[in-house]
Amino acid sequence: MLLAHPTGAPEIGAYRWLWCVFLAVALFGVAGQASAQSVVRSVSADADDAEQDVSSGVVDLTSSDLEIPLEGAAEQYIGMRFTNITVPVGATITGANIQFHVDELETNTAVTMTFYGEDVDDAGTFTITNNDIWGRTKTTASVN
Repeated sequence: MLLAHPTGAPEIGAYRWLWCVFLAVALFGVAGQASAQSVVRSVSADADDAEQDVSSGVVDLTSSDLEIPLEGAAEQYIGMRFTNITVPVGATITGANIQFHVDELETNTAVTMTFYGEDVDDAGTFTITNNDIWGRTKTTASVN
């Protein structure tokens, strides 16, 4: 599971990026094995991606795409869940990529995001419970 939120202070209303079709690629190797394995997954169910209003904590599971970083003028957290990825005990993840496809661009303003994992063995689907995205236990590691 990836939890993301915009970093810095975006100018509210200056841009809205709409994203769709998510793809995660993870590479990992196990000590003593000669080759790394590669896994490719996309978000596959409605409750596997969600948006959370930063101010109110309200979670939306029904959006047809993810607006990053703003829904209108409201800043949001984004959650994406990728299923059926088994990382063997003792494996080291050596790299990961996520690819977004833009379906609408209002300006050419860059957005900086911080990505976290959820610190659990088997992340649950998202719910409409307030703060369900940002209230989950995040990994100490993050990536910008």
